Amino acid sequence: MELYTKTYRTGIILMAAGRSERFGRNKLLEEFAGKPLVGHAMHLMRALSEAPHKLPEGPCVAAEPHVVTCWREVEDLARSLHLPCTVYEGGEQSDTIRTGLSLPEAVSWDGCMFLPGDQPFLQAESVSKLLLAFAENPYEVHRLAYGTHIGSPVLFPAALFSELRKLKGDTGGSSLIRRQNIPVILCQAGSEKELLDADTAEEFELLLAMAGENQKKKNVRET
Repeated sequence: MELYTKTYRTGIILMAAGRSERFGRNKLLEEFAGKPLVGHAMHLMRALSEAPHKLPEGPCVAAEPHVVTCWREVEDLARSLHLPCTVYEGGEQSDTIRTGLSLPEAVSWDGCMFLPGDQPFLQAESVSKLLLAFAENPYEVHRLAYGTHIGSPVLFPAALFSELRKLKGDTGGSSLIRRQNIPVILCQAGSEKELLDADTAEEFELLLAMAGENQKKKNVRET
């Protein structure tokens, strides 16, 4: 007889409502390795929602993706990939969090992961580890890291949703962690570059160069 296994419902909110003021234009739509920058995060979400996340003898996680954006172009891309999407007028980071946690399905979530839209090297394997770590400790905050380099995404238990909804201004969950000195369980990514993002055009160019080097190495291996 198969033992009863608890399934944790975990929302994955793609934070795609930033105005890219430091970048100078909408970075989410910039082409990166054959697709819009935000497209990499969307394909990652699809993979996470379709793949099982189950511990060998214990609970599993059902990942439920949702895109939150203020950009119609991002909405169109999400719809083309059959991802649920909410469009609002846009605002600061706390507004996007509040919008995501106001979704009707959020009342049934055991946790919520906030996924940035500008980390193109982020791998499904690393985020899957984060989901499984949450299944083992579903009442703690979990965060992706590489060594001592702490980054995103961050996964919060439902017990903190009310506090997250109270955030104001251009602040995210990290400010809540610091202010309340909340303990965080770190989950190690496969490489440091998975944590790299593109806040500025200069950082984006560096990521493009790294992607080019990766492609060259791949081509050499295949010849």
